[in-house]
Amino acid sequence: MSTRKPVEIDPADPVMTLPDRLELGEQIGEGGMSYVHEARDRNLLRTEAIKLILPSLAQDPTTRQRMIEEAQITAQLDHPNIPPVHELGITPEGRLYFTMKRLSGRTLGEVLAASQEQPRPEGEQYRLLQLFLKLCDAVSFAHSHSVIHRDLKPDNVMIGDFGEVYLMDWGIARVTEQTAPAPPEVEEPKEQPAMRRSQRMATQDGKYVGTPSYMPPEQAHGKHEATDERSDIFALGGILYEILTGRPPYQARTTLEMLFLAADGDVPPPQQVVEWELPPRLCKVASRALAKDPTDRFESVAEMAGEIDAFLQSGWQFPSESFSAGDIIVREGDRGDRAYIVTSGHCKVYKEAADEQMEIGEIGPGDVFGETAVFAEQPRNATVVAQDDVAVKVVTARHFKDDLGMGIWLSRFVKALAQRFDERNTRATFLEREAENYRLNMRLLSHLLYEGHDDDEGYRRAPWSPLQDALVHEFGRPPEEIVAEVTRWGPYEVNLEQDYIRSLERAL
Repeated sequence: MSTRKPVEIDPADPVMTLPDRLELGEQIGEGGMSYVHEARDRNLLRTEAIKLILPSLAQDPTTRQRMIEEAQITAQLDHPNIPPVHELGITPEGRLYFTMKRLSGRTLGEVLAASQEQPRPEGEQYRLLQLFLKLCDAVSFAHSHSVIHRDLKPDNVMIGDFGEVYLMDWGIARVTEQTAPAPPEVEEPKEQPAMRRSQRMATQDGKYVGTPSYMPPEQAHGKHEATDERSDIFALGGILYEILTGRPPYQARTTLEMLFLAADGDVPPPQQVVEWELPPRLCKVASRALAKDPTDRFESVAEMAGEIDAFLQSGWQFPSESFSAGDIIVREGDRGDRAYIVTSGHCKVYKEAADEQMEIGEIGPGDVFGETAVFAEQPRNATVVAQDDVAVKVVTARHFKDDLGMGIWLSRFVKALAQRFDERNTRATFLEREAENYRLNMRLLSHLLYEGHDDDEGYRRAPWSPLQDALVHEFGRPPEEIVAEVTRWGPYEVNLEQDYIRSLERAL
């Protein structure tokens, strides 16, 4: 037969007995119907957390039922991002308790407060979004089991020292497939300082339950039957909103004012509440999740998480730049430590060949350029000019180093490949240019031979217009470039006024 030992919780609490294997430690938390202590399990040699019903509510049937439901709901949600429940019990004095995994680390609220009201570095923003995706996994899993959390906020998310993410405090969770008992009634809030994030109001139907700073309108109006998965999506949008802006969706001087704001459901767009630039795609995700009308929100947490994941795969961390038509984006021969991804607009690519600038191609949305100079650490091998308004993402040499390990042995292979590509590209450009010049010269000679005649000075002369039209069509260049090319390349004279071309060599 097991022995029990009395443990004093606090001076106002009567003596209470717990299983002898549990040694009570310091208090680590307190809520509306319970407090949480650290406990040592002597049998398993592990530290746990034990949640004990408050002495004043120990015999209240509604509170007891809610605490039992919290333990049962949490225990049935077997997911890596939801803390496991180990035991649900009752002391001889009738005090409910349950034990669960002892979590250590910081809450997401503490993490966000450390860098509040300032733009976050790329690395920190990426890490927070990865943590947010784990939170979405936990909520999505709960929804698949017909459980709505109803109190999602940064202070209910624990971040471990090794990146663990736990969604805590399922005390007011609602099971949608059955009617849950109403939570205990409390007085309507009077004018008082605004609640800290860790505080929560729980009321009967027709009154609000949750935390006003992150609460959807239907929950603020006390419409508990109208709260569903989309209500949790709203609160997730509020957490994303705070990751972006450093503040929750609603801020007010008092709790009652925050509740009125939540009931109205008007959340300013994230970009309007900060002075720094925010990723538009993320702002769009947050605003959709925070829509006043539940039908305008994401249909599921998985859909919302998919948008976040797609954003993380989109090169969001790269800064953007814009260029107007005619702007030179990169110039051949310049040193370059940046590559570019074209997101909109079109560019022309030119290369110097035989003391002239030759067009070698066109690039548009989705194309990249400038990477060879970065990889090979050599001058630019071509000039890129904006053909119209162009927007690009800029990828610096640092990004290549960080992402590809360009500072280690891999860089030698990448640089060697880039150099070989550059050499072959240059050679191919000259060969292509020579072939084009040869074709052009053959066309000129053929035209002069078959369509021309010898003039008084002994030079071969032929009409220019029909040849020009044929060359424009064949080589895809404007007439003025054709004229310049003809006169530059060979011993020819083009007279536009008298519309003729003639060879300046008599022995044709």
